[in-house]
Amino acid sequence: MTREIKTLLLNTFVCPGSGHLWLGKKWAGWSMIIITIISLLFILSDVISLSQQVSQQLLNGTIPLDFMAILAEIENKTLSLNGLKLSLLLLISAWTVSILDSIRMLMIKTK
Repeated sequence: MTREIKTLLLNTFVCPGSGHLWLGKKWAGWSMIIITIISLLFILSDVISLSQQVSQQLLNGTIPLDFMAILAEIENKTLSLNGLKLSLLLLISAWTVSILDSIRMLMIKTK
């Protein structure tokens, strides 16, 4: 297995940028890892905020203790979170760029 294939596997299954670090491309690797961590932190903060809001509504009695009612409330609140959509887009784009760059390095190596 070549170094480029290992890089592709690391970037795909471990973390975006980890394969670049393994190859010694520190700027590319660390920038992708930092973007991934920042987007994950924003996603986590949005999810925690959403869960606290829903749990508070459950404790107040504004949402009945019915699974479908809770699910509908979570869905309604999730659709209004623009920051969550942006964070997910940032995470997916970092992962995609990392994978595509690994494929590009593999294509250059095989020529």
